[in-house]
Amino acid sequence: MSEPRRPGGSDGPLTLPEGSRAVYQRIAKGESVPPDADGLGFLLDLGLVTPDPAEPDTYVVVDLRQAEARLRSRTETQLGQVVGFMAGIPNLFEELTAEVRRHGQSAACASSEFLEGVDLVNAHLTQAIIRARDELLTSQPGPRDRELLSKSVDRDTAAVERGVSMRTLYHASARTNAATREWVQRMSTLGAQVRTLAAPFMRFVLVDRRSAVIQDYSDGIDAQQGAWLIRDHALCGFIGEVFEQYWTRGDDWQGGEATSGEAVTTELQRTILRELCAGRDQQQIAHRIGYSQRTVTAHLAELRCTLNFQTVHQLVYWWATSEERKLS
Repeated sequence: MSEPRRPGGSDGPLTLPEGSRAVYQRIAKGESVPPDADGLGFLLDLGLVTPDPAEPDTYVVVDLRQAEARLRSRTETQLGQVVGFMAGIPNLFEELTAEVRRHGQSAACASSEFLEGVDLVNAHLTQAIIRARDELLTSQPGPRDRELLSKSVDRDTAAVERGVSMRTLYHASARTNAATREWVQRMSTLGAQVRTLAAPFMRFVLVDRRSAVIQDYSDGIDAQQGAWLIRDHALCGFIGEVFEQYWTRGDDWQGGEATSGEAVTTELQRTILRELCAGRDQQQIAHRIGYSQRTVTAHLAELRCTLNFQTVHQLVYWWATSEERKLS
């Protein structure tokens, strides 16, 4: 049985249009109406009236309780069919993607899209993590403030509790951040894994190795201006492999602040010094490690003060001969 026709193609609540109402009133009074009467078809579709078997070209009203029960039953059946159809969409496109790859063609669904503004990026990440089924890999080289971590904790907790495997990589300097330590303690208790890496690495989030959000590395767009959404299967696989290499080099987070015995430098300062020795300036270093240039400058100034040096060149010379180069 087909879906009831809506007057004027309306998708709003089901109502009785004026033409159908007038015809219904006439039939209820026992009057005859022609088969082509305006509004009669709508009443027939809803099952509110039916042809009179005893009188050709005449109609009678149907018991309203029976009509309502039949309409509800029919609509529930149609809803079940729609839900079943929607449930099959992901599997259908997974099969189609596999077929495209199997025949050596580039997937037609592969694409990249720029998400403009940090709000849009965060909104997309929230929805992607809510839909995550198997795995969530996050690479976070820069700091995440308390407000952002607070907003994400419930979302991340829900993902882990429904069985999503979660691994997060932070820069080693994050161990000194109180908000990050609290997040790590909460998520580690639930089974998420966290490591830190002292060397620079790239920022991205990879969901089920099917979609990724990455920082812009082509045009040098600031992270606050947006990020790229990647759906290409091959590229997502590559990003996953990059994460695995980072992960292998990282150190397990033990929950406390990082210490280096009697070391003069912090892990972040050692990272900055290594970058200086590689020939990069402070602006380039800030971009690579995910901090502002002001933060990089402040850490170098603090270290110069500690060592009683006047210039960054003195710092670099000291670092080149220091035993602290062997620290992570």
